[in-house]
Amino acid sequence: MAEIKRSLWEVDRREGSFKRHMNILHTDFANKIIVRKKEQALIDIAEKLQAERDSMRSPRLTERSKSTRRNVKGGVRGSLTGLIESQIMSHRKNSTNSQRYYVEENHRPRAERLLVKYQSTEQTNPYQAPPSAQATSMLKGRLSRLNIPIKRDNQVSSETRQQPLQFTAQLPSLIAQVKLVQILDKELIKKKKQEQIQRLIDKFKYLMSLTKSDVSYSDPTRLDITNKEWCRMLLHSDLSFLSFQQFRQLLKVERILTPIARELQFIHGFDKFSREELEDALSQCDKDLFLQLRDKVISYDQLRARVAERQGIATYKVFDDIKGLLNPSILEKLEKQKLRKQAQILRMRKQPVLL
Repeated sequence: MAEIKRSLWEVDRREGSFKRHMNILHTDFANKIIVRKKEQALIDIAEKLQAERDSMRSPRLTERSKSTRRNVKGGVRGSLTGLIESQIMSHRKNSTNSQRYYVEENHRPRAERLLVKYQSTEQTNPYQAPPSAQATSMLKGRLSRLNIPIKRDNQVSSETRQQPLQFTAQLPSLIAQVKLVQILDKELIKKKKQEQIQRLIDKFKYLMSLTKSDVSYSDPTRLDITNKEWCRMLLHSDLSFLSFQQFRQLLKVERILTPIARELQFIHGFDKFSREELEDALSQCDKDLFLQLRDKVISYDQLRARVAERQGIATYKVFDDIKGLLNPSILEKLEKQKLRKQAQILRMRKQPVLL
């Protein structure tokens, strides 16, 4: 009992440390989200500044286009060709700058990309109105403040990389704790099942004490107990509360016999016998033989032999009765022959049917 208490205390302590560790991880994750939101806010500010520059750029472009039209109307053809060549060169320069920017963009943090975008637009737009000094200083100041959270984010990521190594070091102890918890859970589940079965037995005894009819005493199915409850009592109790006649009367009910036969077939194996054969044997067996079959003390063949012997039909022994007296080499040969027959049956099933 002291060991169980000690193990439960260890489980509670581990659970508390796990919750504290998860709280730290959630706090770090929240800090990361705050940093990302700050970066997004700075990007929104830069987009607003870009929109203001675009709105101030349009009237200057219209004045420039008017001046070029006046030169064309005045007959200055050389200036037009020179203007076209300069526009082509500037377009090529802008395209190379944009390609370089998009190549480098994926390899830089968001704050640094924002600063590069701001500097590139400031250098490649000679006709653009410069932003106010206050807006420029505000943007650069906020960008400089981003260095501290980014470094902290990098530190957190380096710490998270070390967490798998710590987890692998603690893995054997965690596995041992999980196994201990599983054992305790199985014990608690078993204890709970026993308590439920005991309550059903107490209910049966109480109802039997209230009845005054011989019919109800000999036929327990007339009591206020469901078929499912009867199946649970037959499969998980020692049946000391039932008489021989009451047990035989219960197994005559098909809704009780069928689920019990299905459960016993699952325990012993579906390839050993059919459910109909087992139901026929159970309807003829006694309470002690049923308990031996349920607890896997005897096999289905031994059950049939015991039933035939008690009914006076025949007395014989089956292979399971003499299995412990045989030489192990004989058992190995029999097992090999059994495997050969099974393999032969499988090969015959795979062969095509010739018509």
